Amino acid sequence: MMRTMTNLTTIAAISSPHGSGGIAVVKISGADAISVAAKFFVPYKDGFDKRAGGTAFPGRILRHGSVIDEAVAVLWRAPDSYTGEDTVEIMCHGGLRLTQEVLASAFDAGAVPAAGGEFTKRAFLNGKISLSAAESVVDLINAESTAQMRIAVGSVRGRLTREVEGIIADITAVLAQCYVYIDYPDEDLTDMTREEMIGAFGGAKARIAGLLESYSRVRPVLEGVSCAIVGKPNTGKSSLLNALLCDDRAIVSPYAGTTRDTIEERVQLGDIILRMADTAGIRAAAEAVEEEGIRRSLAKMQSVQLVLALFDQSQPFDQEDEEFLTHLTHANGRKIALLNKCDLPTALSVDGLTGHGFDAILPISAQTGQGIAELTQAVSRLFTAGEVSYDNDAIISSPRQVAAAKKAVDSLAAAIGVLESGGTADVACLDGEDAVAALGELDGRGVREGVLDSIFANFCVGK
Repeated sequence: MMRTMTNLTTIAAISSPHGSGGIAVVKISGADAISVAAKFFVPYKDGFDKRAGGTAFPGRILRHGSVIDEAVAVLWRAPDSYTGEDTVEIMCHGGLRLTQEVLASAFDAGAVPAAGGEFTKRAFLNGKISLSAAESVVDLINAESTAQMRIAVGSVRGRLTREVEGIIADITAVLAQCYVYIDYPDEDLTDMTREEMIGAFGGAKARIAGLLESYSRVRPVLEGVSCAIVGKPNTGKSSLLNALLCDDRAIVSPYAGTTRDTIEERVQLGDIILRMADTAGIRAAAEAVEEEGIRRSLAKMQSVQLVLALFDQSQPFDQEDEEFLTHLTHANGRKIALLNKCDLPTALSVDGLTGHGFDAILPISAQTGQGIAELTQAVSRLFTAGEVSYDNDAIISSPRQVAAAKKAVDSLAAAIGVLESGGTADVACLDGEDAVAALGELDGRGVREGVLDSIFANFCVGK
């Protein structure tokens, strides 16, 4: 599906990460990409005009008439390229200065600098990929976990697009049959009954609802879960953060009150990224600075989605533990009690923790790593749904897609309401058309230019 191109210039950018490396890639795309590349890249034999698309060949890179590198060019001819345009990718040695010189040669030859995400935007505008697939490209680049990567790959490969197209086809079939019957009442055509229209619209609505449910199920995987490690002083909060990070990020000390402020890091537990904060120990403060740290700890505990409440299993339950449990009642998220120092003799009874709304109570040792696997499993049970298959299901992965899907659901619900209340089919079909428009917006048909600009603004230059 070809869309309207707003910029027909030939663009160039460095498509590999900036910095020194073995290889760097300079990409050129546009109607004049081949002639631009031919002005500074000289193949060892046979020029660009004799090369088929999808071929790679070695040559020399010239800068002001002098050879600056020996490289490999990959030629893609329209429409069989990522952007749908003639494209040349030049793979040179990855020196910082050298790569800039190769890019400057492309500019001298007539290319202009590519904007952020412009290659992928052109791929969308040229009908090479859907908007949902384009959005997933940046998700794939920014993926922090295997699960995030698998979700993005599914959309890049068109899984969501195919599901949306199927739903649109179902709704359109109802609209077409209804309008044909209305326009040609004297022909021998079969009209859909009111019940059949309600069933068809209801089926489409259920499929869209399934997509919305997919987002709610994978949202913790995509966005991460805010988490706070809380407890009274010296329960091992900083040690646990360091153990999860495999790094000495937080200061560990035998003295109470060492942590005075929240320390925030991102930690991967299974499929979930925890946006984790190590907090000051909660107790009756000895002085003003510690008191402010405790106030921040309590505020953090009330705002996060997951609280990891640490207790020292090697010490008996005491008054500070009781006071800490009182503070925990104000936590709004899920709560897991961790009985730390389980590698030492046990002195704490779990009876004091029952009845306080913990989703799990787990022994753990921040020192030895014992119990980390069980903690990972517990977090996964709380925040992921096994019904979603990252490798097979169509998954909505952004708030923009959610908003479009909700508009489609509302329109179909309105169409069903019209039919159930005795309204005419043509009025119901108007709502059906609105549903089709909303689904088209979800996957890029008719999406506004401003929306496109905001989406592709998140891309790096060169992609």
